Amino acid sequence: MAEHCKEAVDVKRLARALGMSYSRFQPVFKAHIGMAPHQYLLDVRLNLARYWLTDSDLAVSEIADRLGFSTVYYFSRLLKQSPGSSPFTYRRC
Repeated sequence: MAEHCKEAVDVKRLARALGMSYSRFQPVFKAHIGMAPHQYLLDVRLNLARYWLTDSDLAVSEIADRLGFSTVYYFSRLLKQSPGSSPFTYRRC
């Protein structure tokens, strides 16, 4: 999942590919990883965003787009909620 975090990952389809129902896949995934599949994907995307914000010259809008966020506003809001910093704060660090 982490390798494909930039793509639109359909967790229900992933569960079916593994021969499981989504309702069965969720608790198995959570037992092994410690969080729900959707939260894991969000964490992976936000960690990659933090890296790009500090170590690249990509525009905030480009990062949001590359990671599959629907809008820059939504991306910024999620990033602020996670560790409490806006994309622009990361960029200044």
